[in-house]
Amino acid sequence: MGRPSSADQQEQKKIAKADAAARNAVEGKFDEGKRSYGLGRIRAHLQTTSETVIGLQLLVMNLEKRLRVLFLPVLQWLLSRLAVRLLLLP
Repeated sequence: MGRPSSADQQEQKKIAKADAAARNAVEGKFDEGKRSYGLGRIRAHLQTTSETVIGLQLLVMNLEKRLRVLFLPVLQWLLSRLAVRLLLLP
């Protein structure tokens, strides 16, 4: 009873900070979706249709990220090979 101990307060602060960090990451992704992928312009009237559109938009966001990660090294390698060939041409 009474006031919580200092250790309990510090533990609660750590938990609150971790929760806020997780929320910020999630809210940041939603903000990115609204700015870049049109999540703020969904005009579906039925709940199931809205959920489907949102799910598809999130799928596109994930696929684009994975494609960037996968193809960027391949593209850099191809461009470096092309640059070497262009330098070797007389």
